[in-house]
Amino acid sequence: MNFFRRLGFDAARLFALLGIDAVNLIGVSKEERLRLCYSGIGWNESQYAAFKLACGALAGLGFVVLFSGLDLLYGLNAWLILLFIPCSLFGIIAAKMHIAGLAKKRERDVEANLLDALRHFASELKSGNSLVKALWEVGRGGYGTVSSLILEALVLVREGETVESAFREIGEKTPSQAFKTFAASIAHASSTGTNITGVVERFAEELEASKRAKLTIYANECSRLSTITIVLTGVLPGMMVFILVEGSFVFGFNVPTEFFLVSYLLVFPLAKYLLQARLALAGPGI
Repeated sequence: MNFFRRLGFDAARLFALLGIDAVNLIGVSKEERLRLCYSGIGWNESQYAAFKLACGALAGLGFVVLFSGLDLLYGLNAWLILLFIPCSLFGIIAAKMHIAGLAKKRERDVEANLLDALRHFASELKSGNSLVKALWEVGRGGYGTVSSLILEALVLVREGETVESAFREIGEKTPSQAFKTFAASIAHASSTGTNITGVVERFAEELEASKRAKLTIYANECSRLSTITIVLTGVLPGMMVFILVEGSFVFGFNVPTEFFLVSYLLVFPLAKYLLQARLALAGPGI
C-alpha cells in the first residue's frame, strides 16, 4: 500500500477516534465523488475528506518548518509565517489533483489497452466461443485495467447478477467513453442474444482513428505548456536574478530578499508542479 493510500486510511481512522466525520469539515462535491469512484483507490467519502485535510495540514506544517529554518539563517519578516495558509490550501488542491490523476491514469490505461482487447474479443467470438467465454479469455489476457474491469463484471455474474446488469454497473466505474460503449454493447448483446462480432470490429476501427486524433490534440497541448514552463522556470527566474543583482543600479530601488526566497522556494516549484500535473491529465491513452 503506497504512502498516499495509507495516509487516507490513517487520517480517517484518527478522525473516527476523535468522533469527527471529516466530510463535515470539508465537503466532497459530486465531481469529486465521481473521480473517487473512477480512481479505484478504495476510499469512501470520509476517508477522501480526511486525506484532503491531512495533505493540507502536512503542507502547512512543512512550510512552517522551512520558514523556521530560513528565519534562523536570514532573519525573515515574521508576517511571512502567514504564508502557511496558502500552502495548506495548496496541499488540499494537490490532494484533489492526486485523485484526479489516479482516475486519469486508469482512464488512459483503459484507452491504451481497449483496442487490443477488442481485437482479442472479436477473435474469440469468431472462433466460436460464447459471449461469456470470450469475455473470460479477454479478462485473463493481460490488458491492464480493461481485464480487471471485465473480470470484476464476471465475478458479479457468478454471484448471481445477469451479464447485462453486471456490465452496466462496471461501465459506470470508468470515465472512458470507449469502455462505456463497449460495456453497453455487451449488455445489449446479452439481453437480445445478437451476434456482436461485426459491431466490435467496427468499433475497434473507430477507436483506432480516434486515438490518432487525440495524439494530434495532445501534441498541440504539449507545445503550449512547454512554452509556459520555459517562461516560468527559465525566463522569469533569470529576470529576478538580474533585478536582485542590478535592481538598485538600473531601477533605483531594492527588492526585498524575502520576495526572492518565497518565489524560488515556493512559487516556481508549485507552478512547475501544476503545469506538469496539467500536462499529465491532458495525456491520451496510447
